[in-house]
Amino acid sequence: IDTRPSFRPLCRELVALLRELKAEEWERPTLAGTWLVRDIVAHLSDTALRRLSFDRDGKLPPSPPRPIRDERDLAVFINDLNATWIRAAERLSARALTDLYATTSEALSDFVENVRLDGPACFPVSWAGPAGSQAWLDIGREFTEIWHHGAQIRDAVGAGPFSEPRWLHDVLAIA
Repeated sequence: IDTRPSFRPLCRELVALLRELKAEEWERPTLAGTWLVRDIVAHLSDTALRRLSFDRDGKLPPSPPRPIRDERDLAVFINDLNATWIRAAERLSARALTDLYATTSEALSDFVENVRLDGPACFPVSWAGPAGSQAWLDIGREFTEIWHHGAQIRDAVGAGPFSEPRWLHDVLAIA
């Protein structure tokens, strides 16, 4: 499933919505646990920067403080990475967060548009099995992450669904 052509339009639609939000909408709760709208935007910027750093630029990810033996250990490690970034992003304005996500999502789109779908994934897609994954599934996982968090933002601010129904079809097909 090739989600590469959908990255840029999905991200741009989300950025356009973020640029229209009022200050109080940034502080609205979302379906993403305790995360507010602003926290989701910070998280999306973080995941884009991590993808670019690790996959595009070849930077090694930080070592976990404890060995990762199973899915639970992996989830704890990732949740800690997420929480650290979101705490730091509390210092940023809505405009700075939007500009950061606009820049990182464009760079992410540039990158994924040029990835070979049949190549190896930078990180295996754990829910698809313990062995390595092909890039198309890894890219699809990233696409579903953006779509889900974007939908959570849209829900929190009453913006309705994304404009392109095909994006949801791709999310369901990847799942």
